[in-house]
Amino acid sequence: MRQAGLFGLSDHIERLSRDGDPLEDLEATVDFEYFRGWLVEGLGYGDGSKGGRPPFDPVSMFKALILQAQHNLSDARMEFMIRDRFSWMRFLGFDLGAPTPDECPPSALMRQNGGIEEGAGESAGRASCEGDPPGHSQAVFG
Repeated sequence: MRQAGLFGLSDHIERLSRDGDPLEDLEATVDFEYFRGWLVEGLGYGDGSKGGRPPFDPVSMFKALILQAQHNLSDARMEFMIRDRFSWMRFLGFDLGAPTPDECPPSALMRQNGGIEEGAGESAGRASCEGDPPGHSQAVFG
C-alpha cells in the first residue's frame, strides 16, 4: 500500500464534499438535534454513576438507524459499513480510529423501546446481543 501524503485524508474528504456527498445534503436538510430530547428521554440514559462504557450519542445512533434502513443492512454489515465509509463516519460524527458501535447498538437501541419489530435475517456466525431474540440480525421497521 502506498503511503498517503500529509494531507491525504483531508483531501479525500474534501473531494467527497466537492463531488456532492448526499449525506451532507441530508445533514443540511434535517435538523437531527431536534430529536435529541425525545431520544434521550425514550432511551432512559442514566447519569453514568453505575459505571460502564458511556453510551454512544443518541442522535448518532438515530442517524445510523436511518442509514441501516435506507441500505437494508443487517446489524453485522452495518458495523462494517460504519468503519469502512468515510462519508458515513463524518455523517455520524465518529472520528477515524475512535470507537464505533458494534453490530448490536443501532437496532438494539430501538428494540429496547419497541420501535423495531422482530424480523428475520441471516444469523449465521453472529453472536447474540443482550436482549436479542435468537436468530435476529436485521432491523425491520414496522
